[in-house]
Amino acid sequence: MNQLKLDSKPKSQDKMWFYLLIFYLLVDIGRIQDVTGISVIRPGLLSIVLLALFVLAKGEIWPKEKEIKYIWYFIFLLAIYIPLARNNFYAYKTTTTMLLYMPFVLSVISFTSDPTRLRNIINAFLAISFYVAVTGIKNGGLGTGGYLADENDLSLYLNMVFPIFYFLFINEHKSKLLKLYYLAGALVCLVAIIISFSRGGFVGFVAVIFSILLFSENKIRNFFVLIVSVGAIAAFFVSDIYMQEMSTSSDVESGTAQERIQSWLSAFYMFLYNPLGVGGNNFQIHFPDYQTDYFRREMWGRVAHSIWFTLLPELGVIGVFLYINLMSSSIKKLFYVKNHSNQDELKYYNNLSKGLFVGMIGFFVSGSLLSVLYYPFYWYFLAFTVALYRVATKQIESHQEKETGLSR
Repeated sequence: MNQLKLDSKPKSQDKMWFYLLIFYLLVDIGRIQDVTGISVIRPGLLSIVLLALFVLAKGEIWPKEKEIKYIWYFIFLLAIYIPLARNNFYAYKTTTTMLLYMPFVLSVISFTSDPTRLRNIINAFLAISFYVAVTGIKNGGLGTGGYLADENDLSLYLNMVFPIFYFLFINEHKSKLLKLYYLAGALVCLVAIIISFSRGGFVGFVAVIFSILLFSENKIRNFFVLIVSVGAIAAFFVSDIYMQEMSTSSDVESGTAQERIQSWLSAFYMFLYNPLGVGGNNFQIHFPDYQTDYFRREMWGRVAHSIWFTLLPELGVIGVFLYINLMSSSIKKLFYVKNHSNQDELKYYNNLSKGLFVGMIGFFVSGSLLSVLYYPFYWYFLAFTVALYRVATKQIESHQEKETGLSR
């Protein structure tokens, strides 16, 4: 059966929940309200409220998984800074932004209770990401809007999505149509990343390619597949100007690179004087107090241009502790699934875990050059990770029980 279609028959309530998840992604990532004129009904807020009601009805506000607890702790920490921050409004908006991600995050985990639902939500997410990539190509490197309006943010997002398309392409053997779809998704992501003309995106993409090869079973075959694909697309879309621009990615003396380094130094100074942090999005408020002599005086409003150098001064040692533990816990889950799903009937989980992990690498590498700590992409990937782990562990245990029974 073609798995692009919904091949389960859940209860009507669960079906409505699934459609709400898709609608939320269409609004949040696809930005359909900007092209359909439905923004007047506040579709984003509407979908968040409805998803929150489903979560409350399900009673899974505080799931047992460490990742979700760490996300809640992260949000609580942001909330603590609201009355303490120099700019209370920025701290408040950062907290509410993170809080509004939670209905979707919790809904993905609660809804995705079996293999079919996992495939359906991943395919829906990829279909919307396919649209985002095509829009990026059509717009000359600019995304759908919102978090994806900027070419740097678009390339970062597609660096996360590309490996999922790629590993599911490698995984798919039953449906030629589905395999072709995954291949097309990987290719449009690649084209959009190149067209985005983003140096941060380029650095992240290089890390993604190396990581794909590292986790590929047939490294030689996949090396040639990637080289041929990238080379063929580059021949059509890469210009001399692009190559010159990308060649400056390692030039730390150039204008933008040096500005980033100086911003990071300023962030470190800010952390040293404020080891507990200055509050969400308050780096830009405090920047004039800690900026280096490289910048002109009173550079109010400058951001850190890095996940890490946003996290360090804004949330301090506690925030760093929570974020590192969150990363560690989610990576352990992905590696557990990868290492225990090498059998043919479990290969989907194996390849999806690789895709999510390499996607996170793309986020962390590209995000090291961008201020995307509070963007939704990584938090959504954490939801997919927990959902995958829940479903995969049941299937792995079932498979092990069957093997144990056969060996007796």
